[in-house]
Amino acid sequence: MTILVPTYNRYPHLARLLRYAESARLPWLLRILDSSSEPLGSESLRQRLGRGDVEWLRYPSSLPPMQKLLEGLAGVETSYVVVWNDDDLLATRTLAEGVRFLEAHSDYSVVHGRSAAFRPRATPDGVRIEALGRYPHQTVTGPSAAARLRSHFTRYHAALNSSIHRAAWLRKNVEQCCAQGFGYRWAELALGALDVIQGNAHALPRLYLCKEVHAGGADAWIRFLAEGRADAGGPWQEPRASHDVFDWVTEPSFPGKYAAFQQMTAEALMAADGLPPEAARVIVKQAFWSHVAQDMTSKQRWSWGRRVPPWRWRALSHALRGGWDTMSLKSLLRPNSPHHRDFLPIYEAITKC
Repeated sequence: MTILVPTYNRYPHLARLLRYAESARLPWLLRILDSSSEPLGSESLRQRLGRGDVEWLRYPSSLPPMQKLLEGLAGVETSYVVVWNDDDLLATRTLAEGVRFLEAHSDYSVVHGRSAAFRPRATPDGVRIEALGRYPHQTVTGPSAAARLRSHFTRYHAALNSSIHRAAWLRKNVEQCCAQGFGYRWAELALGALDVIQGNAHALPRLYLCKEVHAGGADAWIRFLAEGRADAGGPWQEPRASHDVFDWVTEPSFPGKYAAFQQMTAEALMAADGLPPEAARVIVKQAFWSHVAQDMTSKQRWSWGRRVPPWRWRALSHALRGGWDTMSLKSLLRPNSPHHRDFLPIYEAITKC
């Protein structure tokens, strides 16, 4: 497996990730896809980027993020790949188990696991986690690609971006998104749809991902991708998109992007299930608009940070059943939690930076 780490002007987060990876003794290559416009600054970070198990690739800050991901994928020679955002922390034992799972199950396209969202806060005594709660994840299985696509969009809780992928498939899928000029929002939908068309998606019953939610609301990297701008005012731009689903569907670019999404997804369905073109297009239409209708009905917003608002984290954690198998900071720090062994190195990486 190869790990791809897209980063833009967030060297402190990248340094935390690399310290964690070094302490965990990751057995996989980390390819850092860096399009930062700011100087590196830290000598210790420069030394970590020069390690033999790290490949530091520099890109112009004007390069669109999806195109950067495609270029990063072009150099991947392993069978599996995971895209690891620079402010996320992935459980290394679960990564290894995920690779073994895909090796043993050829009918699965991606695998991930239990996830948590956290918010750190700097204090005079160091960094502490001020909030932590369950982050959505799901298993998507079905007897056909059409059934999985309907299930994915009907129960759309989280993207599959951070899953372990079969490298050749992800490379092909990202290439299609770039060919259509998709920004992050359309690419997220298209990549998830292609993932479940190409196979089942499995969620392992152990901690996989801890995602940082930033004080400004949405994850800074996701906000940069969704809005087409960098936090520090980088030169790359695409038409700015609203996070609100009502505004999104009325944007001038929506009809053309939707047509491209429908055609791409329908062609994948035709290849997977042997469906005639019109039947495939109808299935995509029904699946997509059922997802949009749910967003409109609940008035959800597209920002990942808002999908797990801080004031609801406690309620989400308490609503989850299963004793110590709960995504709360208190339970994860208990030695008898099934996720404690995987969470403790992550906790130390966050609080001891």
